[in-house]
Amino acid sequence: TIDLFESEQSIEKLSSIINVVLSYENKLMTVDSSSDKIVIALPKNQYEQYATFSKTVFNNILISVVIVPGLVEVLNRIKIDRHAYEDTRWYISLKHSLESIGIDLNLFDETPLEIAQKLLKDPIQGAINVLKKVEESGAD
Repeated sequence: TIDLFESEQSIEKLSSIINVVLSYENKLMTVDSSSDKIVIALPKNQYEQYATFSKTVFNNILISVVIVPGLVEVLNRIKIDRHAYEDTRWYISLKHSLESIGIDLNLFDETPLEIAQKLLKDPIQGAINVLKKVEESGAD
């Protein structure tokens, strides 16, 4: 899980609004935002690797390659028609999380990619740091 807030008073876990699931039908990652949780579906081989690596130091890399694009997709959908999602639990939680870091979903002053990175506390830098540590340790 990833904390969406810094303060103890308003901690929301990303896992409370995003589920990563196995898909036997899809050959590529898909994002479903029609229910109370955002569902990111991965093909079987990708999901198995995701499940394995999510419990390791490589979690930040997974966040960058799975969660960030999923969140960007959802933010793009909100940008197009936020009214379609306003009653979902994930939207309410996401809106609250964004407001706590000074981002108003009604304005979209930043791109969805920038918003996702801020919300997730710069996971791309975290992923790069992990890769750097792996390289420095001499591991392949």
